[in-house]
Amino acid sequence: MLPILKYDTSKETEITELRNQLIQGESQFQSAAEEHQDVLSVFKELNSAYESEFKKNAELNLQMTIMENVIFKRELELANLKAELLQKINILQSEGKPNLSDTSCNAVKQISKLPAFEVVEALKGPDRDWYDAEQDTSVSNCIIFKEALTRQHGSLESTDQALERIYTLKITMKSEFNSFIQQIRPSIKLISGDNDTLAIAILRKQVGLEIRKYVPKLANESFKEHEKRLKAHMYDSQEKFTSHRSKGMEIDSYSAAIQSHNYEYSITAAQYVNNNRRPQSTNYYQRNPFKRSVHPHNRENTTMTKDQFDEYVKQCTRFNCGIKGHLRSACLKLRRSFRSMNVALIEDSGKEQAQ
Repeated sequence: MLPILKYDTSKETEITELRNQLIQGESQFQSAAEEHQDVLSVFKELNSAYESEFKKNAELNLQMTIMENVIFKRELELANLKAELLQKINILQSEGKPNLSDTSCNAVKQISKLPAFEVVEALKGPDRDWYDAEQDTSVSNCIIFKEALTRQHGSLESTDQALERIYTLKITMKSEFNSFIQQIRPSIKLISGDNDTLAIAILRKQVGLEIRKYVPKLANESFKEHEKRLKAHMYDSQEKFTSHRSKGMEIDSYSAAIQSHNYEYSITAAQYVNNNRRPQSTNYYQRNPFKRSVHPHNRENTTMTKDQFDEYVKQCTRFNCGIKGHLRSACLKLRRSFRSMNVALIEDSGKEQAQ
């Protein structure tokens, strides 16, 4: 009798699991192979695109090299032509003989000549003075230049018209100096001629007193020098007006009545108050820049020259001591103390005060 074989179920399940793993591995290998093929196709496309771009770049570099060579050759030919032309021009200038070839003559004719505007060189008298004082860069042709001269001078052929123009021009601390001097200078030159003394007198007549008193006349001074001193003083005063504007002060007056020995006296006490207590108008600050200064007048902060300042000190009288010839900063006496005075009410009783 044949022996009966026992069926082992555990081995069968193991075989089944191995078979499934084999099938799964084959499917994964198949998908990886397909993905590899896709990557190879993409790589081939990118490689072909790179090769085409590389060829295009090489062609462009070749074209650029060719163009650079052409440009270099043209520049070299142009330099040779310029050298030849300059050599022929030098020969023509040195020898002074017009026997040149037709090519060189044509080359010389082809040299462009820019038109020059030389009308300024023909200006004389007041027109020349005006142009030298304020040059106008916008003047490009003779018509515009003529219109500018007409606007500047008008009809200054007669003395009456020049005097009328002078009398209509005034300069103050609010004025602009360049505009004033540009308009009045030609008329003054027409009236005074070469007389600087008369020209200075006419100019000072049209200058405000608050400016004129700080710019005294000097002996043997030319009109240009006086004009420069006046201009420097104007600029310096306007700068001080801007920098010391916040230091302005005002004076308020208080009246007080005092009864003594049946006599009534009225006095006025001046008391300085800060400018910030009450706003001031703009005209107050523009009267005179030196009235706004709270510092003593001395050599350090003056706008005068040494001779002018010495003459000014000689004419000054000190308020405290009453001595002439020195300023407050050089006074040796103590400054007087001011007391604010209260108003005293006067009774009409007619009685005398107790002794």
